[in-house]
Amino acid sequence: MARTVADLAGARESGSFAVNVLAEHQREVSAVSALAGDKFASGRGGPAPSGAPLLEGALTWVTARLEAVHTAGDHSWWSGGA
Repeated sequence: MARTVADLAGARESGSFAVNVLAEHQREVSAVSALAGDKFASGRGGPAPSGAPLLEGALTWVTARLEAVHTAGDHSWWSGGA
C-alpha cells in the first residue's frame, strides 16, 4: 500500500486492519478502494466492529491486529494476527 494512504493512520489508531477479498467482477470496487480518501464515501461498505473498513459485497473479509508495518520504497505492507 502506498505510504501516503491515510488508512495507515487509522490502522495505527485502532490497532487493526481488514483484508477484503473481492471477486473478478468487482474490479471497479477494487479500483475505488485503492484510492486515497474515505473508503465509505461511495456508500459501498462500513466499518467492522474493530473500525477497519469493510467493502460491501466482498466475498469474505478478515480483520487482524496490526502488529508491524514494513516499509519498502514508497509502499508499506502490514502484518497482523487474528
